[in-house]
Amino acid sequence: MLKRALKTKDLNAAKIRKIFKNKVRYEGPTIVNGPLLLLAFTNRSGSNLLADRLCSTGHFSGFRESLNHPNVSRQKAELGSETFPDHIAKLHKTLSAEGATPGFKASWGQLAMLLRWNIPAMFDSIRILHIRRHDVLDQAISFSIAYQTQQWSSRQRSKGPAKYSYKKISTVLNNINKADNAIASICSIFSLERTPIFYEDLVAGPETEVKRIAATLGFDASDWTPAAPKIDKQANELNLEFRERFTAEASATLLAVDRASR
Repeated sequence: MLKRALKTKDLNAAKIRKIFKNKVRYEGPTIVNGPLLLLAFTNRSGSNLLADRLCSTGHFSGFRESLNHPNVSRQKAELGSETFPDHIAKLHKTLSAEGATPGFKASWGQLAMLLRWNIPAMFDSIRILHIRRHDVLDQAISFSIAYQTQQWSSRQRSKGPAKYSYKKISTVLNNINKADNAIASICSIFSLERTPIFYEDLVAGPETEVKRIAATLGFDASDWTPAAPKIDKQANELNLEFRERFTAEASATLLAVDRASR
């Protein structure tokens, strides 16, 4: 399973390669005095909340989905980038204009893309912040609802109702686990320094978690106190209903195995 994942080509990579006419690989010395800071995530893992918290310290900036091909295409035009490495360098410089350390959000496929194109060689180091959830089922249910309603954050409006599907939630659940395992495995294989972060810990103790994360990156955030987050939690009664239905079906499926062989 891991071997297949490592050979998988990211959709964004194919699109970005086309945008820059195959000029995507970096061959040269270190040119950025600072880390390539990546927020590795899966959908609905709490990455937007973490990005909001980190940027509010004043030490960090960015942490947007700048590696998604539509954003790359738009920003290429704005920055006048000629190659993908040139694009990353210009974007990094823009985000660090006020002295903050820029970060980029990256799926496991985008992390693999950056490694394949030797982008970390541009920087003096690479650091990975890996946010995930203890309760992956809640995450899968949250994704299932958001995908159907297209309400990815509390700032957006729902475009329609969500319907329960055991099969679809199961698929999302498996995909999240595969993606999180791929991130952790890639970091181990390439000896990348990874800071694990759990969404539930960030919600329960934002001050403790943000100060811990900042410290692992060499920043002192001891004077930071959390304000009300700009992003509201979206889970509601529908999430609870889907969870109850899913756990009932899943437990019945598991317990029925021995019964069927009697």
